[in-house]
Amino acid sequence: MRQPIVITTPYPTPEEIAQEYGVPPRRFKELQALVTDFLSPSISRKAKAKKRGTALSPKTPRHQSRASDR
Repeated sequence: MRQPIVITTPYPTPEEIAQEYGVPPRRFKELQALVTDFLSPSISRKAKAKKRGTALSPKTPRHQSRASDR
């Protein structure tokens, strides 16, 4: 059995990383909101279903085959 890994040194926050890369604070907040929305349970389920190919796009009628079915 593996031993747990414990981080004992300080690690940067997302804000510090964004600042280091030169991302403006306003853009950082936008990106953070996008990630938060993506990781929320309802949206995450939809994204996983789409990745598996089980979700149809709104533009694809149900009677047409999808590219993944070919």
